[in-house]
Amino acid sequence: MKYIFLDTNIFFKNWYLDSKDFEILKHYINTSDNELLVSRLVCEETNNKFNESFVELSHTIEKSITDINNLTKGEISISLENIHDYNISSILEKKFPLIYFDYTDVPHEKIISKIFKKEKPIKNSDIGYRDALIWLSFVNAIKHTKVGVDEYIFISKNHKDFFLKQGDTYSLHHDLQKDLDDENVSVYIDLKSFFDSHHISIPFKELKNDEFHKFQDQYTYLIEEMIDYQIEEYFSNIPYSEIRQAIKKKYSLDTYILSNMFNFRIEIIDGTEDPEIDRVQYLDDNDNMLVDYHLWIRNCMIYFEIPNFYCSFVEDTIYALFQDDKTNETTTYFFSPPDICLELEIFCDVNKEYVSSFEVIEMNLEKYC
Repeated sequence: MKYIFLDTNIFFKNWYLDSKDFEILKHYINTSDNELLVSRLVCEETNNKFNESFVELSHTIEKSITDINNLTKGEISISLENIHDYNISSILEKKFPLIYFDYTDVPHEKIISKIFKKEKPIKNSDIGYRDALIWLSFVNAIKHTKVGVDEYIFISKNHKDFFLKQGDTYSLHHDLQKDLDDENVSVYIDLKSFFDSHHISIPFKELKNDEFHKFQDQYTYLIEEMIDYQIEEYFSNIPYSEIRQAIKKKYSLDTYILSNMFNFRIEIIDGTEDPEIDRVQYLDDNDNMLVDYHLWIRNCMIYFEIPNFYCSFVEDTIYALFQDDKTNETTTYFFSPPDICLELEIFCDVNKEYVSSFEVIEMNLEKYC
């Protein structure tokens, strides 16, 4: 039997637990004797994060309405009061068998001790108090539930404060390991890595033949409109590592050259083109469809910088592939106008035009044809 703990950051932007990963987790837990081990503090923090996001978006909407009314002398109004009633605990209880654990019985002196010793998950001074409270309450929960439990799963994207990285895998930081006895605690940075490690999947069915072609005809361009926000957000927050990987694949540059390219920025000029649905899968008890999808971005620019002292050693290679924009005393600025092909996986309800989850499987710099 496994008890699975999810940190707050796993729920962030998965507010209603309706993404593909949460569907897999629901199937896995509900077809086994495993359970979620749920922190009351994580629930409170998730609710608070949701409310903060809601208030921020509400202010944006209200400001936009005010600007429109000022521009047009209009009287548009909208009330956002009582529009949501969010409680992550209620959502969890409808989907999973679970056990709650509290944080009120964690002795304050234990956290103070970690602060003074600068032990993980404390970062420095008192930064990390919340993480320490979650961790020590998790340790208490282990002490009270370990009979019959083979393994505890701790999933958090906050790997710098909880984990040690070893190649592509993670282990519990030794500061935290000291808080345990002989309990078996495995750690993962997201649900996908947990699924991959334990070979966990879900039995999707696939649309075939006429059904598939009908779906293509009806929804290809609707899905393009549905994911417009996600595409914009992806390029606004794309990790440098993904851009470097795409450049490496396109131009066969060695790792040393790539490591000296920094401050990447992708500018999309004309939006997306030529979308295509490659595969559609579904579950009998779910309105969402899992769509493999690709599209092109043909009018765009990739900007980056290279230090001058390094550029002088590889200028024949760099100038043969990229165009220089400008140079100052320390840095040369380059750009490239590639065609970009995005391969996507989208979990969405096309009838409600709602995207539950969106993932870029691969970004390729290819010549459109």
